[in-house]
Amino acid sequence: ALPILYFSCVQYFTEANEADSWMNDKAGLAANQDYGKDESSAEKLLTRHTALQTAVDTYSPVIQGLAKQANKLVQSGHFAAAKIGTRQVKQN
Repeated sequence: ALPILYFSCVQYFTEANEADSWMNDKAGLAANQDYGKDESSAEKLLTRHTALQTAVDTYSPVIQGLAKQANKLVQSGHFAAAKIGTRQVKQN
């Protein structure tokens, strides 16, 4: 059972790091305060915003899955439960 628990832990941290990277990449787009200087640029920004919203909606199940995986590992008394719990708080 130990190799399975170890693999689950490694898998969780790998996927959590990938999710962090994805969210950090999208955070820059979400924080954009540009409203466009004319109608054309505003429409382009709206298109980017709509694409970002779609991407976030599409990726949301991955984030939710990570939370479920973390909860399972913590509740099972995993040897890295404290690190996983701390990492998941950062993820949220």
